[in-house]
Amino acid sequence: MIGEPSVRLLICAGGTGGGVYPALAVLDNLQTSKPANLQLLWVGGEGGMEAELVQRYGIPYTEIPAAGVHGVGLRTLPRNLSKLASGVLASRKI
Repeated sequence: MIGEPSVRLLICAGGTGGGVYPALAVLDNLQTSKPANLQLLWVGGEGGMEAELVQRYGIPYTEIPAAGVHGVGLRTLPRNLSKLASGVLASRKI
C-alpha cells in the first residue's frame, strides 16, 4: 500500500554455521510471505564465513569489526578492545 511504513529487518549471525544456517532457514521461510516493503540487512564479522554465503543468496551484507575479549592474553587484549570499539562505532552508522 502507498504510504505504508517499511519493515526493517537486521540479521546478525556469523563466525560459524551454527547461527548462519538457522538464520538463512528463517529467511527462506520469510520469502514466501515477504512483505513488499521489507528492508533487509545482514551484519557479520570481518572475514567471516557468512559473507560469501549470504551474498550468494542476494542478501545485502555489511561487516562490523569484532573480536573476543574473554580468555585472550594480555598482548592480544588491547588490539581486541580497539577492534571492539571500532565495531561499536561502525554499528552506530547502520
